[in-house]
Amino acid sequence: MVGVSRLVRAALVALVVGVLPRVAAGMVSQPPPGNEVMPLATNENEVAIVRARGFPDDAVRLAGVFKYFAGGADSAIDPVRDAQLTPGTFSPTCGLTVALVLNGGGCRNALGWYNATEPATLPPAIFAFVPTDADLRAAPPDGLSCMDGDFCPLATRTTTQVGTHTWVDPLYAFDPAIRTDPRWNGGKVGLALIGRTASQCPQTKYSQADLNEKSPSGAPWVSALIYQSVAEPSAHYLAFESMPTCTQSWRGCNGVVVSDGDFNDAVFYVRENACPFDGGAPGGAGGAGAGGGAAGMGGGAGGIGGGGGTGGNGGAGGAAGSANTGGSAGTAGSAATGGASGTIGGPGGAAGSDGAAGSSGAAGASGATGSSGASGVGGVGGGAGAGGGAKAGAGGATVGGAGGSGSSQSGGGCGCRIASERSGAWPLLLALLLLHRRRRRPLG
Repeated sequence: MVGVSRLVRAALVALVVGVLPRVAAGMVSQPPPGNEVMPLATNENEVAIVRARGFPDDAVRLAGVFKYFAGGADSAIDPVRDAQLTPGTFSPTCGLTVALVLNGGGCRNALGWYNATEPATLPPAIFAFVPTDADLRAAPPDGLSCMDGDFCPLATRTTTQVGTHTWVDPLYAFDPAIRTDPRWNGGKVGLALIGRTASQCPQTKYSQADLNEKSPSGAPWVSALIYQSVAEPSAHYLAFESMPTCTQSWRGCNGVVVSDGDFNDAVFYVRENACPFDGGAPGGAGGAGAGGGAAGMGGGAGGIGGGGGTGGNGGAGGAAGSANTGGSAGTAGSAATGGASGTIGGPGGAAGSDGAAGSSGAAGASGATGSSGASGVGGVGGGAGAGGGAKAGAGGATVGGAGGSGSSQSGGGCGCRIASERSGAWPLLLALLLLHRRRRRPLG
């Protein structure tokens, strides 16, 4: 029964999930008390204006911008589902351009940039670079050659009244040249629709949500929506609602509803230019060689790999051998480690060269009655130990054996004395072994 009960509960959950509407994580709502999901539908008055000029109804809607701009490459963007409040700041490090892609309001506000802070603080100055809609009738770079003083440009140029309501084609992208502007502090910038005094839109609206007027809940009213481009992920659509809010309501003040919440008043396409070699972290510094090798040069900017460290100095020569003992070889300096390459940058630095071999030990002093020395173990990259000295004095026929060549292990002393001491015991041991085997042989 327990298994059946679990199956029934699972079936009910699946049914409920399938019936209830799914709420997209990207939806943006106004704060309390309204909690309305943004944007709202464009009102009929605005649609009637563009329709009278021969344009389709969606020419004044956000959905029309995504449908027509850039050849429809962003048509998959949904105005409600994909709305965001971030990023509210943009990087002009390698260039920033802004195109006005929809002007669906009657306000005449210019767009400007300001030096942004985190957390956001009201900027002391805003620097305008996209003119007001009244000035858009001028030719680029001062305007868009609009034939109308409002509702220009629209989302599409397709109209039944060709030659009457036009603007520059293709759309002109305004370049504020921030990276060469001495007023730029070197960080990210925000964008602001600058309010005009003595107009129906006196309130400045900011791309950073926290800078807009606060609601009774303490959260800011939503005054700008941001959409990431699908065709160009480094670019964003920035859509403003230009009419003023007040503390009591985002719709307007003194009981007059002026804001419609469709966010088509001024829509901009903000493109951050990619930097050369963008995406690679600087390469690491080359390692220092053992034995005094200098460190390699650090990686360059933009993911260029660091150069390898130089090789360590050679190990010091072995000390002089005692009687019949070869000198120990010096230990060579180890190679430096190459710098790590950036993620997309150039290759890492080459490894450092090996250290020079250590010098060989000096020859041992003359032995009294020395036997052949066993091979010594050399140091890493070290030279071979020198041979033991010849026996001095009359009647001395034994000559010290040559020191062994260095192996790949750390240097060790030669085994000459051990071999000499054991050489006399071998015959006795062999005789005892033969005698023992004879005693065990069976008789008969």
